[in-house]
Amino acid sequence: MPRPRHWLIHKSRDRDFLLRAALAIGAAGIASGLVLAKLRPGEPDAAELVEELRAYCPWLPESSGGLELRERDLAAMRRLLAIPEGEAFSPEDLAKAVRRAAYDAANAFGIPAQVLESDRQRALFWEYGYALHRTGKRKERALSALREAVGADPPARFAHEFYGDVLWREGEAEAALEHFRSEVASHPQAAYSRFGIMSILLQLERFGELENRFDDPEYRAALTDHLEVEIASHLGRWGTVILTQAKIRFTQPAAAWLVVAGFSALVWFSIVATLGGVDELRSRRLGLYGLGFLAGAISTLVTIAVVIWQDTIQGFGPNGDLANDLIYCISGIGLREELVKLLLFAPFLPILLKRGSAMEALATAGCVGLGFAAVENLGYFERYGGGAVFGRFLTANILHVSLTGLAGLALFHFARWPKTRWEEFVGTFLVIVVAHGVYDALSGLAPALAHQYSLFGIIIFALVCNRYLNQARELHEGGTAVVSPLGTFVVGTALLVAITWAVACMSYPLPSVMASIGEPALSVAVIGFLFINQFRGY
Repeated sequence: MPRPRHWLIHKSRDRDFLLRAALAIGAAGIASGLVLAKLRPGEPDAAELVEELRAYCPWLPESSGGLELRERDLAAMRRLLAIPEGEAFSPEDLAKAVRRAAYDAANAFGIPAQVLESDRQRALFWEYGYALHRTGKRKERALSALREAVGADPPARFAHEFYGDVLWREGEAEAALEHFRSEVASHPQAAYSRFGIMSILLQLERFGELENRFDDPEYRAALTDHLEVEIASHLGRWGTVILTQAKIRFTQPAAAWLVVAGFSALVWFSIVATLGGVDELRSRRLGLYGLGFLAGAISTLVTIAVVIWQDTIQGFGPNGDLANDLIYCISGIGLREELVKLLLFAPFLPILLKRGSAMEALATAGCVGLGFAAVENLGYFERYGGGAVFGRFLTANILHVSLTGLAGLALFHFARWPKTRWEEFVGTFLVIVVAHGVYDALSGLAPALAHQYSLFGIIIFALVCNRYLNQARELHEGGTAVVSPLGTFVVGTALLVAITWAVACMSYPLPSVMASIGEPALSVAVIGFLFINQFRGY
């Protein structure tokens, strides 16, 4: 029986074995995904929703027979069930239900009668709903009723909050602010009024008062994560911006997608480390590359602060105009991301210059790009959900590895020979920034361009990745790796595709998953061809 080391050396270079292994892994992944898609539960029906609601409403009858709900009623019930954070509905939960147009559903199950103290308070909730969601005379009558409610002595809980909220939505921020303040003064538990106060102070740019209240734990607790980030950025609290964004990144995705993200990063880290000459776990290079990955992850959070400053405070963002969007993708997205990644790579230069290895510089910079991509991928869940972005796990990692690897190598050469290699660094950095920006524009951030020329994004992807792989092959030092780069890529990518596909089928409807795999699958095929071309027999 061959020793494991010899077996790995041989099998990781046996193209027939690698092909069979990839096909077997792919077939298993496809089959698992299709089974999971069949087992994935659909939207709950009326009876299932009522059973779920019974946990919050123990007074409901045991049988839900005879219940007839229209589709819009079911949608309202789903919104209603997403509201309570405790074990029972609270008055504050019912106020959320009104704002989410789910109060009718709450009333149908007798929740207001069980939770609110009086008919007067229940009437106040109805008028609030009419003022928010109706028009014409019925809205005017509701506004009149809310005005009377705030004039009562003493005003009931929620009277000032509801009236202030309606005024705020009607554009009367100053008046709304006073009503929110009155609600907090009379009812210190009024978290939504605190939220309204902070939002309006930001809207009115009253930064002095906003800063004082931002340091108050009760006001801070009333903020959503996104409002906290926006306020902190205007106040220059960049540490808070970074920490809160880190919280959003790592709590938004489901656990299954966090596992996929981690496995994806592990696969590509193994590939980059193999290209960087790591042949055993005790290698000092492994620690260097691991620190590079960590620096890349941190660079993502720094980039977020730059994004907020650039987009929110400076007002420089996409607006649908082709010229503006293309400029934004290049001088906004491309420039800021590549510059921040290089800044986080720079601390490694003294070590790399002392060791004098261009291969290590390329691999360390590539790991910085990988760390950036790994954390950035998680941020896309917040905006699009996993079913729409799972293809990023197949393409974004190698693209950021290549972009940052090439830029970092040019910076390393410039640091070694500043008089003769500065032109190379400037030229490489500019090409990388433009390539990154145009690729993002063609990927959909400039819709007018992406609609007709999206295929050119694949060409840019191929050119950048091929350049990186070519450099990795040319600069490789040392003996033959136990596991070949090609073997690591083929088996690792096959596993990644299979796991990503299976988790996507488990998490999202099969048609939406199928609709989102086209371009990522083509990109994987392209990078596979490049790997085979660069590392056959390696």
